This record gives sequence, C-alpha cells and structure tokens, in this order.
Amino acid sequence: SSGRRPRGARSAPSRARSRARRRSAPTRATCKSAGSTRAGPSFSRRGREGSRPSTAAQAEAEAHARRAAEAAEAAEALPAEPAAGPDATTVLARLPDGKRLSRRFPKQAPLSHVRTWVTAASPEAAAACPAGLEIVSNYPRLVVGEADAPLSLLEAGLHPQATFFVREAASPEAA
Repeated sequence: SSGRRPRGARSAPSRARSRARRRSAPTRATCKSAGSTRAGPSFSRRGREGSRPSTAAQAEAEAHARRAAEAAEAAEALPAEPAAGPDATTVLARLPDGKRLSRRFPKQAPLSHVRTWVTAASPEAAAACPAGLEIVSNYPRLVVGEADAPLSLLEAGLHPQATFFVREAASPEAA
C-alpha cells in the first residue's frame, strides 16, 4: 500500500491514448485480385454499403437546400425595411416553435409581403407544417389567406403595430 501501481499496470490517460492510436491507425485490406495491400478501410461489400448516405437522407438534404434557396429568393423580393416612423408598421410574428420574428413594413405593404417574410424567415417552420402555415392576428381578428393578400396593413387595421401567430393550417380533410 505504498501508492505505487503494480508492474505493467497503466494509468487511465495512458490507456486512453493507446485506444485512440489503435482507432486512428489505418487498417490493411488485401485486394484479392491484384494481390496487393492497401491502407484504408475494408473493401468488403458490407463496408461499402454502410458508408454510402441513404437515399432518404440525400432527398431530405436536397429538400432542405431547395427550401433555403427559395427562402433566400423570397427574402430578396421583399421591399427594404423602412425606418421607424409614422409610415411604418411594426410586425411581430410568433412561430409554432416559440421563436419570435420582428420587422417593419411600410403601412401600405400588402399582407402578402408579411406572409412571404414569415415563410422566408422560417423555412424550418414551413417544412414542419405539410398543410402549410396559417398567419393569424387576434385583434383585429384576421386569418391571412389568399383572399386577403392584396389588402394593405393599414386597410386591415393593423397599423401602427401588428402581432401575428403562425400555426399549421388546418388540413382540407379535417374541414
């Protein structure tokens, strides 16, 4: 009980270093047709299939990239944000995940700009709702739909400040 390790015993950090060296060391695989050895991963059929990304993951990545590109394009189509003042309406949007978005619009901006802004600023929320997003104002009560798109913020009674709640649209089967 002198506090010394028995001969041959290694400390925990030493064992961890050895384990890391073994993991990072290249493996040797034999190419049976050529009779040579190659450094790198095993070339068995099982190893190759496990290393390929699945088609579902590829499709999901492509869809995410497409949504991001569409969101960037929609954001560029929006008019510039005006300075605070009597001709600007401050719009706050609460997303389904609790995130809040805030932006100013000219008071004559159509509600379609607000809808474009919400979908462009939150492509994840739009993707999570297969039935689409519904933008709702509690006071005055207004559900922003296609019929309300040309209506301006001022005409809708939402100037100088508006708060919208974004939720998943009701599916047509439920109606």
